[in-house]
Amino acid sequence: MTDKLFNIVFNGEFVKGVNEAAVKTNVGKLFGLAEPQLAVIFSGKRVVLKKKIDSATAIKYRGKLKQAGIVTAIEPVAAEPENTVTPVKSEPIDAPAAVAPEATPNDSSPEESSSQPEANAEDWVIAPVGVQLLEGVEKQAIPQAPDVSHISVAPVGSEILVEKKQVVAVEVDISNLSIAPED
Repeated sequence: MTDKLFNIVFNGEFVKGVNEAAVKTNVGKLFGLAEPQLAVIFSGKRVVLKKKIDSATAIKYRGKLKQAGIVTAIEPVAAEPENTVTPVKSEPIDAPAAVAPEATPNDSSPEESSSQPEANAEDWVIAPVGVQLLEGVEKQAIPQAPDVSHISVAPVGSEILVEKKQVVAVEVDISNLSIAPED
């Protein structure tokens, strides 16, 4: 996963000018907590309120908690070392297995769905880096960006049109016209 994860941490600090009893009630309503759980949160020690959330969610939580009356910090989750991952024992599969499409309730009868093999965790293997997973599919070239070096932007307020056509005023003689009452 490329997204960085964060924890919401509360160190016992309140927003200035708030009633602590009201804050405890607000936080209790926000998280659906009872008094004993709230006592742990408001013990004055460092408490992680939310774990492993994305940055957008962390910012939303921090805003909601500030509205509730507490000051929180967003801390990045420390990356776990690679050697803590426990490998799964499995044997590599020589040929790719055919994957059956997932049946919806309207697609097939119960008799047909029971004939499909079940997928177990032992059936899955992680392929080594660089292995072509789909046979017969060529890598597509990344499209090149068009050359825009010849395009420029005019400064604000400048005239964009190169030539302006001069409008020549035509003089019309209307001296022989008059407004006369109708008879």
